[in-house]
Amino acid sequence: KVLIFLESSLPYKDDFGNTSDIENFVNSYINNFSQGIKNLDYTIIKQIVSLLENATKNKNKIFSIGNGGSCAISDHLCCDFTKGTHLESIPDLNTYSLGSNSSLTTAIANDIGYEFVFSNQIKSFGSKDDVLIAISSSGNSKNIINAIDIAKEMEMKVIGFCGFSGGEMLKKVDFCLHTPANNYGIVEDCHQSLMHIIAQVIRMRRLKLIDW
Repeated sequence: KVLIFLESSLPYKDDFGNTSDIENFVNSYINNFSQGIKNLDYTIIKQIVSLLENATKNKNKIFSIGNGGSCAISDHLCCDFTKGTHLESIPDLNTYSLGSNSSLTTAIANDIGYEFVFSNQIKSFGSKDDVLIAISSSGNSKNIINAIDIAKEMEMKVIGFCGFSGGEMLKKVDFCLHTPANNYGIVEDCHQSLMHIIAQVIRMRRLKLIDW
């Protein structure tokens, strides 16, 4: 079977650059990734790390959400934020990836609607002062935006990872890590790297290897 997707049916068009051979394409991809990660605002990283440290100290929960590749980053984030920062003498980061329970996610999608798969769980499990980490390359995924809105109503803090122009997410979250690239692979690569940076900064601070 062959599935044909019309260009107009895709939510965003990847920018592959003006490249006509593999060498130029690979070099362009690497350069654009490097540029995307170099745009990092170190002040926001410090604010996010402090927020996550305070949430852990106060026994608040940290939720992460994403679709597709961003869901995989969300799962990986919970692994690295909890296990990757673990020290026996310090409480673990209390993380939950809300896309990892396929039975619950598909039940909500089937009975209520896919646009509510995350917001419904936020209402069930979230509390004031918990943290939501929302990952969306476009910044416009409806289920992500709905979750952000519910989290804000519940007085949770929201961290956003987005790409392209930033979408609706850019103006809704408390802290935003925006990768201004127009290629899904580059955006997701940057988001994965930013996740690792945050996790490793938290671990280094726990080991007293880095301070503000």
